Amino acid sequence: MAGEVNTIGTVLKYGATDITLAKLCAIKDYPDLGGAPEMIEITDLDDDTQRFLLGVQSIGAMEFTANYSKTAFDAITANSRAAGFYSLEFGTAGADGIFKWQGQHVVYVVGGSVNGAREMKITIAPSTKVTPV
Repeated sequence: MAGEVNTIGTVLKYGATDITLAKLCAIKDYPDLGGAPEMIEITDLDDDTQRFLLGVQSIGAMEFTANYSKTAFDAITANSRAAGFYSLEFGTAGADGIFKWQGQHVVYVVGGSVNGAREMKITIAPSTKVTPV
């Protein structure tokens, strides 16, 4: 069917400024780029069904999985906890969409197992809303 696309070519970028965005590292997965909003209940005693208003949208920590390499780990750690700019680009040069936000990140190596790939997680604490460009 027309319009369906896969995740091939998805790129996570980071930069100290919006114009210095560059590929952070190859990623294996990415998180939801938003979340459900809080629900503010406005039900009163005249209502026979609860009523709500949309409240603040939740997003939480954004976790990306990547294959571990010392070079990538060291490079990502060098900018750890520094305020920065991020983008997630879908398809070649973002042809299928670009999403941008600001925040801070940390990276850590995740546990391993027999016959498993060594991986690391990049966790980003967003400080702005994720917006499509």
